[in-house]
Amino acid sequence: MKIFYLKCRPSNHPFPIVAWLIMLFQGMLPWRKESTSHRALLFTIGNTYAKVYDSNGSEGVNVSSFEDFITRYEIIESSQINASISKKDIYKWTEKVLNAKYDYLQVFGLFLKRAIGFISFNSIGKNYKAMTCNELVLNFIQHFKLSEIKVKDSDNWDLLMTDKLVDTIEMR
Repeated sequence: MKIFYLKCRPSNHPFPIVAWLIMLFQGMLPWRKESTSHRALLFTIGNTYAKVYDSNGSEGVNVSSFEDFITRYEIIESSQINASISKKDIYKWTEKVLNAKYDYLQVFGLFLKRAIGFISFNSIGKNYKAMTCNELVLNFIQHFKLSEIKVKDSDNWDLLMTDKLVDTIEMR
């Protein structure tokens, strides 16, 4: 099984205001094609199986076929996560995270942390009981111990911090 980390942006919405706000919040310019607002995990087996796990505001953590996913998101960058994990273990993990709600409190807490700046941590998120797209990736990394970097509170991690953590895995 191959595992890919996907950096994406919406493709099926003429005015994705929330995505633009996320990009601006992360220091990206929404009108630049390389700017992204979404993260996902793609699991493939040969040419016959391709499932994408992601978390979004309308569905929370969900699974979709690759074909369905690319009707909603444009993949700007993908990178393979080098890990030997059995299909059975991945299936067990997906059963645990599937249908978790979207973590709006984490997004709000990160906004307050950046905007106000006097709080040093985001204490209002839900950790892994509810997840944003990057928290789903962080949960995967922590569950399978793919990085030596420990994530004590996933509610304090944004997209760019998650990208840096994934980069450490690929260099292993």
